[in-house]
Amino acid sequence: MIKIIDKKTRDLKAIANKHFKKLEPVLKRAIWEHLPARHAAYISNRLEEIIVGEPVELLQLNRNYYRFCKSNRLKPSRKISSAFSYDNFLQRKSYNPCHLANELKVNICPYCNRQYTFTVTFNRRQVTRPEFDHFFSQELFPLLSLSFYNLVPCCTICNSRLKGRKKFRLDTHMHPYLHGFDDDLTFGYTAKTLQAATGLSNELKIELLTRCTAANGLIIKGNCDAFKLEAIYQEHSDSVREIVRKHYVTGGKYLQLLAKAIPAMHTNSVELYQLAFGNYYNPVDFDRRPLGKLTKDIFQGLKFVLPK
Repeated sequence: MIKIIDKKTRDLKAIANKHFKKLEPVLKRAIWEHLPARHAAYISNRLEEIIVGEPVELLQLNRNYYRFCKSNRLKPSRKISSAFSYDNFLQRKSYNPCHLANELKVNICPYCNRQYTFTVTFNRRQVTRPEFDHFFSQELFPLLSLSFYNLVPCCTICNSRLKGRKKFRLDTHMHPYLHGFDDDLTFGYTAKTLQAATGLSNELKIELLTRCTAANGLIIKGNCDAFKLEAIYQEHSDSVREIVRKHYVTGGKYLQLLAKAIPAMHTNSVELYQLAFGNYYNPVDFDRRPLGKLTKDIFQGLKFVLPK
């Protein structure tokens, strides 16, 4: 999993604030339309926090609402899901998930780092966009259905086919706005045959190697299991084979040979890596092209010789 981070093309706080400003008038009307007055007043006064709050804060806001109901002898309103309706958000023309996805520009699914999640429109009509996973389920946390940090852009396979209705928590699964695998989980491989060891065969077992503490081991395992990462990544053995082959036929000097062949690239190792392996070296760019982390982990594991 890769973390959704701030970068030159993505200011998360600014996007979250814009998300709130776009939703504020619609939500305030819906809150007073659907909820009893005391509930509406309580939630309206905290609306901005509910929409822009970060994951841990969101859980506290949700707990506080139920404490408010209990202390005032009120039943939690069943109409919260109507006031914070994601289905209505989908149908809006002026601001909807397509607009949010276009602001975020998360072009690769953070859960699997395999599938493109481009946002493309044509003649003002949506062609494609990522799905938005509710990390905290709408069923259990209707108050958070439109919260910015509860809307995770991801691919259809991860959201609809693999996660589905599974219940995620911060202590059991990694949240893409909080965590990435980084160096706590790296990809490796074991060659099943001599041909595979020389890059002539796809008979490679892709391995997920963890170097983590007990504290984050559970949430890493939670994501690996939920998104079937070890099983799915076996289908990318061909990509690993190509890297293995480049290492084998050059004695690990593939980048050195490439630098000699293209002298203008000699001092730019990052660009040289991209040319050699068709992917980005810097983790900040792993959301630009599929398999960025797999490619770099295999590259580093093989210990290619770098140009001097």
